[in-house]
Amino acid sequence: MKIIFFVINYKADSYLTKFVKSIKLAENGIDVEVDIHVIDNSRKSKKEIQIFKKEYQNTNVVIHSNDENVGYFGGIPIAQKILLNIETDCVIYCNPDLQVDVDFFLELLRSKENIGIIAPAILSEDEGTDQNPKYTERLPLIKMKRLKYIYSNLITHTMFFTLARIKEVIDGRKKQKDILLKDENIYAPHGAMFIFNDVSFFKNLKTFPCFLFGEEIFIAEEAIKNKTLIYYKPKIKVYDVRHASISLLSNKFKRDLYYKSIDFLLKNYY
Repeated sequence: MKIIFFVINYKADSYLTKFVKSIKLAENGIDVEVDIHVIDNSRKSKKEIQIFKKEYQNTNVVIHSNDENVGYFGGIPIAQKILLNIETDCVIYCNPDLQVDVDFFLELLRSKENIGIIAPAILSEDEGTDQNPKYTERLPLIKMKRLKYIYSNLITHTMFFTLARIKEVIDGRKKQKDILLKDENIYAPHGAMFIFNDVSFFKNLKTFPCFLFGEEIFIAEEAIKNKTLIYYKPKIKVYDVRHASISLLSNKFKRDLYYKSIDFLLKNYY
């Protein structure tokens, strides 16, 4: 099984090193061929990028940098161009502040018949809670409009995410009490990692014009349009440090990005 990772890196080099190490450990003894393409948004100097590339010499890691920050899904056109002359069975698009479980590829191989998009268990390093499924069902219009209103103001935005974080921890603990998390079809996967077993879906994915946020709903809506299924597979495990890059952004900047994304989603899918 041929697997290509596209890792979008923004000033998270130390996390990337750990991520690559976890991939190498997980692929040991498993019948997979893995290539890792790092799209670097950190806007490094020429000297910095030379040092960065040297770190991954003679490995299956390729660094792509053009001194520009294209955002998270802004890397998709770059990935699509790379894939023009490459055949692969699976594309994984993700952040660098992750580590894959030692059985990651073994479980992924067991799910290769599920042609579509796979949402793995994304386990928070702090609480051990699973951030997937992001949404089991499509968000109703009234909720989307409410979110737009919340994102329109810095105070309401900050309050909302503080309360949402508390709720996430409580819900996560409840989920941990379940005897066994089961595979299921869901509406949207968490954005830290998207696994595309349907490579043609990824190759033909249209441009998402927003710099950050809203990617989960964008993927979910495009999947519905293309009759592509999204599978939650909790046995495929990933560990998440959480927000290593996003934490570098100011609340004001994040609020602006959230608002632009929700506005785009409302105009294009609702």
